[in-house]
Amino acid sequence: MGQKPVEIGRLPEKYHSIIKDGSLYRGSEIKTRLEYGYFKRTDMGYTIIKRHPLPDVDSYMKTSHEAAVYRYHFKGEYVVREVVMIDDEVVRLTPKHPVSGKYYLYTGAFGDVNWFEGDFITAEEFNKAWNSAKCTISRIIGSICKRLDNFVPGKFDI
Repeated sequence: MGQKPVEIGRLPEKYHSIIKDGSLYRGSEIKTRLEYGYFKRTDMGYTIIKRHPLPDVDSYMKTSHEAAVYRYHFKGEYVVREVVMIDDEVVRLTPKHPVSGKYYLYTGAFGDVNWFEGDFITAEEFNKAWNSAKCTISRIIGSICKRLDNFVPGKFDI
């Protein structure tokens, strides 16, 4: 502080997307960056320099679009679970089951979205939605179809 700057050279191009300028950060933000690989705070720079979580990090987000609330569970860069809640319907999506009705699993990378600080949620909040007792329309229809498959004419009482 208060001294002349000392030139130590130019930063190689390969590091430009992973370093930050000389800003000061709170200790909690540095801890988050070390733990997750990214800052959770909102920064317009994330539209250019993308957030990249560490490969084994679990991140949880929530967004709304039209009347639906979407919650995402990322493992590293990609979604491993997604739950969509609309009215009395809960739709659960995974890479093994990526489609349900009009809903499709988000396939973009974590850094493709400039997540806002308020979009981050806890694992508990995500799991509460995931384990919600609400039932999807497709599950109700599946249950009815299963009953119809087992239906035997003349084997019921009126």
